[in-house]
Amino acid sequence: MTVEPPPGFQSLLGFELVEWRAGEAVVVLHPDGRHMNRGGRPHGGVLATLIDAAGGYAGCHCAHPGRVVSAQTVSLSVSFVGTAPAGPLRARGRLIGGGRRIFFAHVEVSGEDGALVASGEASYAYRHGYAPPDGGALSDLTALRSE
Repeated sequence: MTVEPPPGFQSLLGFELVEWRAGEAVVVLHPDGRHMNRGGRPHGGVLATLIDAAGGYAGCHCAHPGRVVSAQTVSLSVSFVGTAPAGPLRARGRLIGGGRRIFFAHVEVSGEDGALVASGEASYAYRHGYAPPDGGALSDLTALRSE
């Protein structure tokens, strides 16, 4: 798995990228009080963020050390299909299509028991200079994040 520093928002929410390979990614969140809605369950915005992140990572794997593929979200559609548990949430994203500039992903979020909580579809545009297969320099992307 190519290692890169987590972006600021990922650090803020506290989710982890636990699996990452070409066409697939898994992020996990262990919710705490800051993630909950008024009803004591993980907020829908947290679930949408996990869907967005897992889908984006699924299309941005780069096998070249020191290089990264990067994209930005173009559209995101989320369906909440079950009550989110207070325990760990796992979002598995899969690349389902795309071309040189745009890609599409499907993501499912489940609780610890494997029950589906939410699903989503998203499209992403590769950032100029950071498209597959070679991506761009990790050092350049890290510098952009600190501006």
